[in-house]
Amino acid sequence: MIHYYDKYHSPVLPPIWLVCEKLSFGVLSRFFEALRIDRRRIVGRYIWSYPEHLLVSWFHSLANLRNICAHQDRLWNNPITGFPPATHKTYSIDFTNPTSFYSRAVVIQLLMRELGLNGWWRDSLLALLASCAHVDPRKHLGFPGGWNTRPVWT
Repeated sequence: MIHYYDKYHSPVLPPIWLVCEKLSFGVLSRFFEALRIDRRRIVGRYIWSYPEHLLVSWFHSLANLRNICAHQDRLWNNPITGFPPATHKTYSIDFTNPTSFYSRAVVIQLLMRELGLNGWWRDSLLALLASCAHVDPRKHLGFPGGWNTRPVWT
């Protein structure tokens, strides 16, 4: 932002993308929720193809996940009780257990896929789980059997 104010004198306020880069994920999730519903619908329709109420829920859920990771809480064998992600029958989203890490991984996968980045996230997750052979993602992270063959992951 210093660069912006050093170089530009108008407009007085910096562009929204610059402001968003400086905000925490939690603040961004609350910012999105505070938008007028018609604005949230525009974002839901044109950036992601999901209804705004799902995005509000998912962003809060991911902000909660981020806080768990950032503050060294554990995901392993630990239910995530705050902010379970909402689902919608129209989208056939199967979280299996909304208090699991798997449900958040599905949300990340769905959002990344909409942005054209699903291969990167999916491949990184598969590599991470493969590198930890002692971890049973079904038992300790809430992944269902055959999870990586489900449509959301292919």
